[in-house]
Amino acid sequence: EGIISGLSSGCNATRYIALQHIIAMDASKRNALAKMIFADPDIAQKPWVAARILWFIDFPKELPKGLEQREEFKWLEIRKLVDAHPGLMDLSADEKKRLEFLLANSGAGVAREILVNLRESDDENSKQWFYNIAKKYDGKDVFLLKAIGIAAGTDSKHRELFLADFKKQFSAWSPAVGDLVFELRPKDMMAGLGEMLTKAEIPLEQKLKIINILASNDSPSDAFTFVGLVKSKASIEVREKAVEWLKIFLPGKWSAMASNPELLKSINELLAGDADDQRLALGIVEAAKPNGVVDSVSKLALANKDVRVQKQAIIALGALPEKQSVDTLIKVLQENNNFSQDAANALASLGQAKGKAAGFQAAMSALQTVFSDSTALLTKRTLVANALSGTRNGSDFLLVNGKGEIPPELKQDVGRLLRNSPYQDLRNKAMIAYPAPGKLDPKKLPALSVLALKKGDIARGKALMASSGTSQLQCLKCHSVQGSGGAIGPDLSMIGKKGTKENLYESLINPNKAIADQYLTWIIETKKGQVLTGLIVEESPELIVLRDGNGKDYKIDRKDVESKAKGPNSLMPSDLINSMSEQDLIDLVDYLATLQTAAFSPEWFHIVGPFDNGVGDENFEKMGEPEAKVELEKKLKGKSGPVAWSKVRASFNGYLNLALHFSPENTGIISYLYQVIDSPIDQESTILVGADDCIKIWVNNVEVFKDKNHFAAQPARNSVAVKLKKGANPVLIKINNGEGEHGLYFSILSKEPIKIGVKQ
Repeated sequence: EGIISGLSSGCNATRYIALQHIIAMDASKRNALAKMIFADPDIAQKPWVAARILWFIDFPKELPKGLEQREEFKWLEIRKLVDAHPGLMDLSADEKKRLEFLLANSGAGVAREILVNLRESDDENSKQWFYNIAKKYDGKDVFLLKAIGIAAGTDSKHRELFLADFKKQFSAWSPAVGDLVFELRPKDMMAGLGEMLTKAEIPLEQKLKIINILASNDSPSDAFTFVGLVKSKASIEVREKAVEWLKIFLPGKWSAMASNPELLKSINELLAGDADDQRLALGIVEAAKPNGVVDSVSKLALANKDVRVQKQAIIALGALPEKQSVDTLIKVLQENNNFSQDAANALASLGQAKGKAAGFQAAMSALQTVFSDSTALLTKRTLVANALSGTRNGSDFLLVNGKGEIPPELKQDVGRLLRNSPYQDLRNKAMIAYPAPGKLDPKKLPALSVLALKKGDIARGKALMASSGTSQLQCLKCHSVQGSGGAIGPDLSMIGKKGTKENLYESLINPNKAIADQYLTWIIETKKGQVLTGLIVEESPELIVLRDGNGKDYKIDRKDVESKAKGPNSLMPSDLINSMSEQDLIDLVDYLATLQTAAFSPEWFHIVGPFDNGVGDENFEKMGEPEAKVELEKKLKGKSGPVAWSKVRASFNGYLNLALHFSPENTGIISYLYQVIDSPIDQESTILVGADDCIKIWVNNVEVFKDKNHFAAQPARNSVAVKLKKGANPVLIKINNGEGEHGLYFSILSKEPIKIGVKQ
C-alpha cells in the first residue's frame, strides 16, 4: 500500500523512493503489485499510476477498463517494444500482430510513435509499416509528415531500402503525394517530375507544388529545367512560377548558368515572342544580367504596347549597367508617364554603390540633375528623391543637397524619406539635419489614463487618417484601413478590438515599448560593412529580402551577410506624434477605437479583357462568357482579338489600375476580374468598392451589386452586404470604362479574417 501511495504522490522525492523499491523487486512481486494497482476501481481516474508501473512489467494483454482506449498507453506499449527490439526489428509473430493491430486501430499519435522508431530499422516489415502509414497521410497533418521524414532517415542505405519503391507505392499524383515527395525526395520520382507539368489532368495547384519541389535541387544545370518551363506551352501560372525561382536562384546557387550562351539564346527567343514571352524573358534578364540584350530591352521599355512588358523592361534595365540603359531610362523619366517612378528606381539601382564598386555614375548623375533642377515638376523631383533615398550614395547626396533652395514640400518629403532610411548611420544624421516638425511635446502630455477619458471628434480623426498618406503623419504610408493604405505595418481595420484606448495612446507615443514578433526590425551587416535596418519579408537559404520604412525592398545574398540581429526599435518612427497637436492625437485615437471589423483587400485578381463596351455602355448589360462560366485556361474573343486570363496586382494603396493594365487600349472597354475568397465560417460581410466606371459584382454566382454611374474610383464609395459561406466563395467583377482613368478599390469587411482561396 505504501509503494502504491508513493507512486501516486505528486512529490518527486516520495515517488523516487517508491520506484527504487519497485526496481529492487523480482518480476513476480512487480506483477503482483501491478495486479493490485489495476484492481483499483478508480484506476481510470489515476492513469499516471498505471503508466508508472507498466514500465517495470511485461505489457498486459488487457488493460483495465477506461485505460484501454487511451492513446498514451498505446504509445507506452510501443516504447516498451522498442526497448526490447530497437528499430522494432526481430519481433515475434505475436508482437508483429499486436503492432499491426495498434496501427490499424489507433490515431495519428501511435503512427508517429512507430515512425520515429523505424529510422534505425532495415527489415522488410518495417518498410511495409512505413508505407502503410505514409498512405494514411491526408495532406493536413504536418506532424505525421515530419515523422514520415524521420522514419526515412538520413543514412543512404536506409533511405535506399525504404524509398526504392516509392513510385510503385504511389502511382497517382495528389497534393498529399506532393507533400511526401517534397519531404522525402525519392529518386525514382524526382527524375520524372518535369514531365508531369505537361499533363493536362494534373490541377494547377499541384503543378505549382511540383515546381517548388524541383526548385530544391542544387545543381546549376537545373536552371535549364526552369528555362525550359518558361519556353514551354504550360499555363502562364506555371511559367511565372518558374521565373520566380530563376530570379531567386540565378544570382545564387545557379549563378554558373547566368553567363551560359544557351541561356542568352533562350532569352532572345522569348524576347522575339508574344507579350507573355517577353515579360517572362525580362524577368530572367533582371536576374541573370546577360550581355547583348540591352538594345532589345530598351526597345520594349519605349514601345508603349503592353504595359506589363514595358514595366518589366524598365526594371530589367536597372540590372544592365550600360550607357544605353541610362539613356533609355532618362527618356522614360522625362515623359511624365505611369513609369516615371519605375525609371527613377531603375536608375538608382544602376547607380547604387555596392561595397567598393562605385556604381554606374552616369545613372546617379542623371537622378541628381533632375532633383536639383528648379524648373522640373515638383512631382518629378519628389519621385526622384524617393528613388535616391533607397541607395546609400543617393541618401548621402540628399543629406548634403536636400537642404538647399528647394520648395518646403520637397524638403518635408526628403526629411521623411531620410528619417526612414534603412542605413542606420544616415538615419541618425537625418534626425539631426531634418527633425520632424514639432507640435507636440510628449513629456507634457497627461497620463495615459487621463488621455483615455478625453472625448475626441471621431469624424475629424477619420479625416486625419485619410490624409495621412500624404502628410507628415504617414499612417497610411505603412498601414491599411478597410482596404486603403500601405502594406508595411499591420492592418488597422480591427485595431479597436485588439486593445484599449490606453494601449492605442501608448502605441503612438512610444511605438518601441511593445512590438509584435512579425514586425520586429532586423539589423543586417554585410561583409562589405553596410548596415541595413528593416523588416524581413522573405527569407530563403540563398537570400534575405529586407523592407525599409519607405516600403523599398532590398535583396541581400546570404553569402554577403556578416551578421543578422534583432533590432531594439520598431520600424514605426518614434517621433510621429511630433507632427500632431494634442487634440489631433485625441481625435485620431477615438477614431482608431471604432475600427473593429477585419478588412481584406486581395493583393491580386485574375483578369481578362479588354472586350468592346459598345456605344453608351450598350454591352455592359449583355451577358459575357465569364458570367456563364469562368474558365481560367480558356482564351476568349476580345475587342481586338483573342484575350487570355492573366493577373492584375493592386498597388500599395489597394488600387487596381486597369487603365495601366490595358494601356494603350483602355477606352470603351469591358473586363472581368475573378478571385476566390476563403472564409473560415459562414458569416455576414460587407464589400467596400469604388469603381471607375460601371460595375457589377457576383458572389457565389449571385449578382449582389450593380452601379452604372461614371465616377472616379474612390475607396469604399459603395458598401454591399453579402453572406460568405464557409470555404470557397468565388467573386466575379464586371467593369467598364468610357475614357480616361480606369480602375477600382475593392475590400471585404468580415467578423472573422478571410484570405485568398487555395483552389481557384
